[in-house]
Amino acid sequence: MSTISEWLTDEQIDQLSLCRQGDVVALRHQVWLAHGALPTTVYSSDHAARGALSSLHEAAPHGQVILTQTCDLVPRAGRDRPFVALAPLVRLPDNEGALAKRGRMPRYAPVPAFNDGAYFADLDRITTIEVGFLLLLDREPGLSNDAQRASFARAVARKFDRRAFPDDLQRSLSRWRDHVVTKHSRASSPEGSLYRSAIDVRVSASPEWDADRIDVLVAVLFPPGFLPPTDPESEPDVGDVERIHKLSSAELAARLTTGGIDVNTSVLVCERLSVLWSERCEPVGRITTVDFKLVGTDDMTVDAYLQSTSFDLEFLTSP
Repeated sequence: MSTISEWLTDEQIDQLSLCRQGDVVALRHQVWLAHGALPTTVYSSDHAARGALSSLHEAAPHGQVILTQTCDLVPRAGRDRPFVALAPLVRLPDNEGALAKRGRMPRYAPVPAFNDGAYFADLDRITTIEVGFLLLLDREPGLSNDAQRASFARAVARKFDRRAFPDDLQRSLSRWRDHVVTKHSRASSPEGSLYRSAIDVRVSASPEWDADRIDVLVAVLFPPGFLPPTDPESEPDVGDVERIHKLSSAELAARLTTGGIDVNTSVLVCERLSVLWSERCEPVGRITTVDFKLVGTDDMTVDAYLQSTSFDLEFLTSP
């Protein structure tokens, strides 16, 4: 009977210490289990043994990405941490890749230092291998600096930290969601430019998501200093209110992205745009109201942040 000390040597463990989360390894196939009686993919329908449990192997031509942190590989690798998680690399079309890089598609984690930077770890397709197998695979970095490593770690964590929103929220926000998708990638769209400037979107419910009647607040977060400064002491001029009330959402977004707003009208512009976005929503079911708020990350309280949940485009897709 083998003993633990015979499995991996200290020298081999030292080699594993060179592995990092985000490294790409040359494992060219993906493995998962499926039952031939209940296939849920075209591949399993075609390849799983009829009426039986099958181990399926599909090509992963670009290799796979290490998801496990280095600290969980060494120094105890092969002793009390014998496994490592991998996700296959995939190349996305430009439009999907742009959304994934901005965190709007949490299925995919960007691997910007690999090849031409258009590749992503598909976090829906995780495989577990024994950690010693890494010693047999060619490996190259997928991340090149601390900022990329931190971003990749957040993407992996976010994938498994998403709230299961009620279906009523999807239907309530669908028109606004379609608007975001339409405008986001258009370089000539003022609203598209504004959406691209946002660094996160947070959703919160009052009194709570399990309530029979829910008031939803969608907070669109921007970097510090992006939104124009406000003067809490200023009184809005009636003429300014009427003038801004007549502007379209595109005109309001243009003012925010070009910086052409003074402190006396900045609150009016943000509030009016929030109203127009809210009017694109159609509350249904348990969702009674949907309100928007534009806020800088330096102005959002920790309490408001912790009580809200980050969301993306994928949770709003049709069921």
